[in-house]
Amino acid sequence: MTVPMLGPLTMSGFEHKWWFSFVFVVVGLIGLYVLALISRRRRLMRFANMDILERVAPTRSRRWRHLPAILLVVALLASTVGLAGPTHAVQIPRKRGRHVIDPGVAGDDRHRHGTEQAGRRPASR
Repeated sequence: MTVPMLGPLTMSGFEHKWWFSFVFVVVGLIGLYVLALISRRRRLMRFANMDILERVAPTRSRRWRHLPAILLVVALLASTVGLAGPTHAVQIPRKRGRHVIDPGVAGDDRHRHGTEQAGRRPASR
C-alpha cells in the first residue's frame, strides 16, 4: 500500500499489528455519527412546524459543522497507526567521517574571551 506523502507502507513494518483492529472502533464511531445525524433530521421533520422553523432557524451552511468530527476521526486513525509502532529499516554506513566545527574568534573579540593575538604584548608594562 502506498500512503500519500509517506510512500510505500507494508504491514510487516509494524511492531504491534493488532492495534489496527482499533480501526473497527473508528468505523463504528463514524456509523454512530451518521445515524445520529439521520435520526436528528427525522425528529426535526416529524415535530417541527415548517413555517415557524423557516423563520426561527434559517438555513445555514453545514460545511463547517462536520469539521470537528472529521478532525477527531483523522486524529484517531493517526493514533492507531502510532500505536501500531511503525518501523523503518535504515542502512547506516560503517565508515563515517567526523567533522569538527570550529567557529573561531574574530580579532576584536579575542581580548573579550581572554585570549590575545599572537606576537602582541599587552599595552601595560
